[in-house]
Amino acid sequence: MKKIIGSMIVSLVILLSPIVTQAFYYDVRHNDETYGAIEYLSHIGVVKGVNGAYNPQHNVTNRQVALMLVRALQQQQAKYKNPNFADVRTSDDGYKEIAIATELGIFPKEKYFYPNRPITREGMARALTRAFQLKPNSTHSFRDVPKNYWAHSYISTLAAHNITTGYGDGTFKPKQQLTRAHFAAFVARALVPEIRPSKQQIKFNQGMMPSADVTIQNFMYQYGKYTYENNIFHYFSEENHGYNVVWCDDTIAYEEQEEYFVSTIYDDVVMPYPLYQGKTWYDELLIGGVGKFKIITTNGIAVTPVQVYKDVVIVTFTREDTYAAKTFWFAKNRGLIRVIDDFGSGGYWQERPI
Repeated sequence: MKKIIGSMIVSLVILLSPIVTQAFYYDVRHNDETYGAIEYLSHIGVVKGVNGAYNPQHNVTNRQVALMLVRALQQQQAKYKNPNFADVRTSDDGYKEIAIATELGIFPKEKYFYPNRPITREGMARALTRAFQLKPNSTHSFRDVPKNYWAHSYISTLAAHNITTGYGDGTFKPKQQLTRAHFAAFVARALVPEIRPSKQQIKFNQGMMPSADVTIQNFMYQYGKYTYENNIFHYFSEENHGYNVVWCDDTIAYEEQEEYFVSTIYDDVVMPYPLYQGKTWYDELLIGGVGKFKIITTNGIAVTPVQVYKDVVIVTFTREDTYAAKTFWFAKNRGLIRVIDDFGSGGYWQERPI
């Protein structure tokens, strides 16, 4: 790997203490693959926890699905009639949302609703297809979903819209029950097409470096209630030699060459190109000791105090010893926007609201 900065790579943040970032649910870890989906749905009021917990590994029930989808569609004030389910009383928690969801056609009008029954993947496919009125498509098939199966059209439609990809063995597992974490991921994908599963690969000059327009905006590093401001970024690009550099004061903040991307904003993170979902590599982090880096996604979502980013590369770092795991969020054409570790420490390196 060729470098132009050698020993000059120094983390900008060594002069700043980490901040304690928000733990919106104590049982949702920063490096969980569904973290972004749960965070976003919590941000817009679609999901709510109990006593600070989200219970991501609990099965999601039909009642909870009705609640979440009515909120996601912003139909809480919609008119409805009593669906007269034998197992749902008008005094039951969630009755209104169940009635609205049924009125909207998300659930079928049958004798029983089974409010406390966990929803299956095939039931989820039907609910999401109807809720978001997805254009029908029956061209996608899974090995365990025959074309004459009642849920084939719903499952195929969900796959056609890239909301689900199924499993690596070509199955969909229609009867498998869904966890609250996985259902959040499906709902977030339905709401935000930009974060649906992608096979894109990011290479040199494809968005990892902050774009030139960032130079007219101040960036800041949040530390508790205080704000540390840095000077405007200074850019240097040498196309003939194939590298880009962003300076902040007299320190290199970002560097990019054809083989790799480097960020020194919080820790020294060296990411070998191309970048793609699931890619792993081993390297040292600032404090030392070889650890494992993994790309969770190249088109994730992140909620910061400034804005919601919907085109984010999310990278995790883990080490077998006692050093805490970390997760890094890089917004395309903006750079590092957040870091969180197992101790709840981290920070926001973000755009100032203007």
